[in-house]
Amino acid sequence: MTGTAAPVTVGPQEAGAAAAQDLITALADAGMRPDRIGTVIEDVLACRHDHPTAVSEDFYDAFASTAASLVADLRDPEAG
Repeated sequence: MTGTAAPVTVGPQEAGAAAAQDLITALADAGMRPDRIGTVIEDVLACRHDHPTAVSEDFYDAFASTAASLVADLRDPEAG
């Protein structure tokens, strides 16, 4: 039996955390220094809309929290 799998949906928190993980992993794998990655994350978070929704706030809160943890681990590998 062949069929199309149902699309997998995730909530804004999971999407925000995954986006931070993907971005930071790609930047670190490309050789970017942790301090520069932190600056990139600050730039991303500075681009929030002027009129956020509850969903966008959930996304960006999870993105910020995950990013802070990952960048801290990059800065101090022994702490992670």
